[in-house]
Amino acid sequence: AMLMRPLLLGPLDVEATTELLVELGRARSQAFPVLARRLVAQSGGNPLVLHVLLQALLEAHGTTSFARLLPILGQQTTLPDLSRSSAVRDLLTERLERLSPMARALLEQLALLQRPASLDLIEELAGEAGLDAADDLIKRHFIVEDADDDLLFAHELVRSVIAGVISGPQRRLHHRRIAAALTAISDDSTEIERHLAIDLSLA
Repeated sequence: AMLMRPLLLGPLDVEATTELLVELGRARSQAFPVLARRLVAQSGGNPLVLHVLLQALLEAHGTTSFARLLPILGQQTTLPDLSRSSAVRDLLTERLERLSPMARALLEQLALLQRPASLDLIEELAGEAGLDAADDLIKRHFIVEDADDDLLFAHELVRSVIAGVISGPQRRLHHRRIAAALTAISDDSTEIERHLAIDLSLA
């Protein structure tokens, strides 16, 4: 059976992930804390990525029961590469469809920006309503705030998958809007030209 889909939770630390493994395995194992550290390192504690990582681990070993993996789990257990996982793409697409149009557009623009975004840039992209949309994205754990109050993706895998599912026409509009917003607040001509060049390449 498939693992239950993750609820809307905040990032999981090593202790919480260890307890999740205990619950799934219906037993305690000395291997769990070591495995939990590796799972958190690869998933960033993101519940969505962690869910798919565990499911992929089951599939890689040809089982549907986490308890059956207990004898072979350990420090040398190979974790699946999720960079091309259709499961991650499907789960993220599902979540994207639940967002408001503004929140989704902002999230896609942040994915194409490929770096942390200041609140000034958010306002240039979407006005005051963009700040509300950004707050919603934080609450839904798509993005997080860093020490400088800039916004960035909670996990690079999430950013890359979202960037990859944007349609060509929408991608062109996003790059054009990013370039206009950067022009208003930034002197970094290289970054502005990069987005303009992508816009032109999609023409």
